Amino acid sequence: MRERLEEKLVNEAGIFSTVFESVEQGILLFKVIRDSSNQIIDFEYILVNRWAELLLGNTRTYLIGKRQLEEYPYLKDVGVFDSQVKVIETGESIKTDFYYGFQGLNKWYKNGMIKISETELIVTFDDITKQKEADIELENLQSIILQSQALGKIGSYEWNFVTRKLTLSPEMIEILCSGTIKNIDAITLETHPFEEFIHPDDREKADQTIKKAIFDHQPYDIEYKILCPGNLIKYVWSRGKVFYNNQGKPIKIISTVLDISEWKRSKHEIQKKEILLTLAEGMANLGSYEFDIENKSAIWSDQLFRIYGYEPNEFEPKEDNLFMMVHPEDKDYIKELFTETVFHEDEFEYEFKFMRKDSSPGVSYGKARVIRNENNQIIKITGFVQDITEKVKILEQL
Repeated sequence: MRERLEEKLVNEAGIFSTVFESVEQGILLFKVIRDSSNQIIDFEYILVNRWAELLLGNTRTYLIGKRQLEEYPYLKDVGVFDSQVKVIETGESIKTDFYYGFQGLNKWYKNGMIKISETELIVTFDDITKQKEADIELENLQSIILQSQALGKIGSYEWNFVTRKLTLSPEMIEILCSGTIKNIDAITLETHPFEEFIHPDDREKADQTIKKAIFDHQPYDIEYKILCPGNLIKYVWSRGKVFYNNQGKPIKIISTVLDISEWKRSKHEIQKKEILLTLAEGMANLGSYEFDIENKSAIWSDQLFRIYGYEPNEFEPKEDNLFMMVHPEDKDYIKELFTETVFHEDEFEYEFKFMRKDSSPGVSYGKARVIRNENNQIIKITGFVQDITEKVKILEQL
């Protein structure tokens, strides 16, 4: 019986030794060192496994019998020693991450501490530097993204179909006028995650877009309106993608949302001004133009085409098209005006006879403005032309 018991103990010791040496994690067994007043003052190395040797850069032959704080004194500064003392005194195990930037190590460690007895402590640890650096880099990247979102008024959200969790970025919450989703349980595969914030006119369109994206396995983009308290309307453009599991079932949707309200309102204002300008030009029988000297291109208003008897954009306006409309008697005058005068004047007026598309004659009055760059080179000429044919006829009859 005694022989079998001894054999079993030997086998168990062999198994422990194999596990102790083969595990890819540092394992240390410490003896608790106390002073005359029974206060813990240090820990002495009793066992050191192979992986711990690699992580610490010291052999077990060297470490065993040595005291921990004598070899790594800064463990007290980073709080590891105090945690070890706490484990012995309370019996509660502790897991912690710490950075040891001393003695040439400069590494992050994941540390586990377990009380074996009043006199023994076992410590497991591993090098997690790469993981920590990746986490820090990710945090920095997320911070940059959040700052960029705030500057660009771009929000983002993630809706997990499985966990039914909706995650909104800070800027997304701002776009939603700081509102909260009240009825998450009502969100389905066929509804937009924050349908309740979408303007009633756009809800069906938003829902259909999400539904189509899910079932077609395709990214989506959509423009819709957000209705905020006080009937404040925001215009947004959103682009998103649905993610699926191995069985092809949708698991989540991730989307970015851009607040385009200012651009939309500016666009409306520009369109409004263009309409008013067109009406004013028609009433005054006046057309406008812009010659881009650098790119050798020109822009004519619709009314300028009509003055010469053409439909708007009937041909591509070019710098020399104006000369084509000029009556033969005034061609030399106009050419000199736009090739000589422009170099000496910032603004100038002119009057010339022209020929319409149907060959009927007319008379026009024009005013031009010369635009120069910082080197005083002419880059553009803008102006207007007014049809004064009837006015001239009246004056001739007086």
